[in-house]
Amino acid sequence: MKRGVREKGWICIRRRRILAVILWAVLPAFLPVGTMPGHTAEVPKNTPNAPGLRASLIPEQAKVGDIVTLILTYTLPEGASLPEKVHIQGLKGFEVLTHKVTPLEPERKGQHGGAQGKIRFKLLVDRVDAFKTGPLRVAYRDRSGETHVLKADPVTLTVTSNLGPKPEEARLAPIYGILPTTASWLVHLPWILGGLLALALAAALFFWFRRCRRRTTSAGDTIPPHLRAQREIRELEVEGLLERGEIKVFYFRLSEILRRYLEALRGFPAAEYTTEEIAAAIRNPEDRDLLKLLRVADHIKFADMRPTPAGQEETLKHAHFYIQKTGSVFGATHQDQTSAGRTWRGRPSRRRRSMEAES
Repeated sequence: MKRGVREKGWICIRRRRILAVILWAVLPAFLPVGTMPGHTAEVPKNTPNAPGLRASLIPEQAKVGDIVTLILTYTLPEGASLPEKVHIQGLKGFEVLTHKVTPLEPERKGQHGGAQGKIRFKLLVDRVDAFKTGPLRVAYRDRSGETHVLKADPVTLTVTSNLGPKPEEARLAPIYGILPTTASWLVHLPWILGGLLALALAAALFFWFRRCRRRTTSAGDTIPPHLRAQREIRELEVEGLLERGEIKVFYFRLSEILRRYLEALRGFPAAEYTTEEIAAAIRNPEDRDLLKLLRVADHIKFADMRPTPAGQEETLKHAHFYIQKTGSVFGATHQDQTSAGRTWRGRPSRRRRSMEAES
């Protein structure tokens, strides 16, 4: 009998142990994850909206000196929240440039799951060996204010060589000196300014010379046209072209002098007109005498006619006479100007001519 009681007791003990094991295995599935202080929330697989932490690197492969982004995607239990200053464990020894917390959406009331978001870190790749983080941990507070931790596995970045896929075959380029921080053209600035100054000085001298030349020309234009024509004819006679037999040259130049005088006298471009065009343009009867002289000069220039010495003297006499007869419209004679010490300032006005006629 005692033996049967003992067997029944052992059976009850075994049943209790089996029930305890079953409860120990089943009970965590019905409790919220991370509800006890110091509990570490593992990353649930294939469970949407379950509390946890997931880590990824973008890109997964980089060179030394590049900047990569570490993204931590978190999901908190209902009512839980991150602290104002998020502290991440597992990044010791890494050069963190920036970090930013971006909540994906607020906590949805009435549905399973808590707040979600992403934490982005900008990391500088500053090593050629394994670029691997430690176990990543993010602390949060539940609705009662107690601190808990989300954990994710370490992430690894593949660091490639800056020398290409075969660094052992790469040839290093020579090291250059320190590059200047200032613009290269500033070194040549004194030469540029000197060149511009020289150009400005040359331009100033050019315009000054041109202005002085205009003044000289203007001073020469103060001589009345009839006096200038008489002086040019006298200079032509002194050259002795007729004595040397250069008759055509003499009559060419005489014709030019008379044409320029007629142009200043009548106001049409007689120097550019042919003799026939001048004949059609003249309106004054006294200009017919000059037209005869021009036709005689044309016969000598183009028809090889050789005038006699008497004919040459007659041509010069008629030229001087025509100039003296028509030059009164330009003002006083040369003797009057010399005695009075005046220079010719242009054609006299109508009032002046009428006063001279009355006197």
